Amino acid sequence: MKQRRRLIGLVLSLAFLVAACGQEDSAFVEDFIKSWLLAHPIEVIAAKTPFGSGDPMIDAAVEGQEVISAQDDADKEFQKAYVNGDTQTMDDLIAKHPNDWGYKVDRASVALEQGDLATYESMSAQGEKQATKRLSVYQQELDNLAGVARVQSGIGGVPLYKSKAECAELYRELTRITTSVESNGGTVTNENKADWARQSQACDSV
Repeated sequence: MKQRRRLIGLVLSLAFLVAACGQEDSAFVEDFIKSWLLAHPIEVIAAKTPFGSGDPMIDAAVEGQEVISAQDDADKEFQKAYVNGDTQTMDDLIAKHPNDWGYKVDRASVALEQGDLATYESMSAQGEKQATKRLSVYQQELDNLAGVARVQSGIGGVPLYKSKAECAELYRELTRITTSVESNGGTVTNENKADWARQSQACDSV
């Protein structure tokens, strides 16, 4: 029983890492578990009965796959909420999946776009800390805020900034995160930097 629990704990731990890993690492964990399931189809059916398959690793892999499936469902729900600016659903999912730093980073960008600077700063700081300030968190932040800048700058139309403070925070953060990306070995195009510098000049007239 103790051995079975240890094996289940190992595979479930790998499954839980899916929520906190980068895309390539998540795919590796999922492939590892799925390979067990595909190699033992009959045992998988048995594992889903109250008696289990009799193989502790297969039982653990099945349980791990269920965890991953639940995470996939949460990701789809969160993505829909992110696109729609549904902050309540995002907050609920963050509460259910506190180890997913990506959720916090996405929630931060929505807060900034909505002019909620306090939530932006809190969620951004939590996401960066939880991701141990690795390159991937800064890249996700930069991509998100670049999208916010495209919308809020009102390219071809009227700027949509909620306030001068929001405008200033957006471009200040783009500068900070650009530095973090580059200092961690990433790249940001000079064209993007020039666009953000130009767009930031509109903050004085907001």
